[in-house]
Amino acid sequence: MGKEYDGHRRLYGKGVTNRLINKVSGNDTSYMLPREIMDSLRENVEKDHLLDMRKKLEEDHATKKAELEEDHARKKAELQEDHARNKAELEAMRNDIDKVVDAKMQMIIEKLPPGIAKFLM
Repeated sequence: MGKEYDGHRRLYGKGVTNRLINKVSGNDTSYMLPREIMDSLRENVEKDHLLDMRKKLEEDHATKKAELEEDHARKKAELQEDHARNKAELEAMRNDIDKVVDAKMQMIIEKLPPGIAKFLM
């Protein structure tokens, strides 16, 4: 094989310049992409990001809605229980008042003369 000269090397038996080797090996290559490709990639990334955000928001909305519905159902059940208990207490109070009024009326009627008592009954 021949001897190598300054700026030249042997590659597979052929003389090649150092500059060509550097270009092929990628030492001086840039990673520049056309603007259209970058814009397309950026749009796809943004679209995916927005879709992920929307999905997360919809999931959060669904969980909060379920929690609120559960809380509403619990509060409604508590109010119904309170209403039933208050209604029972009120009915018991009315019965007690009716008993007291009937007892007092009987006492008053017993104190009246017999002729007037018959007239009232």
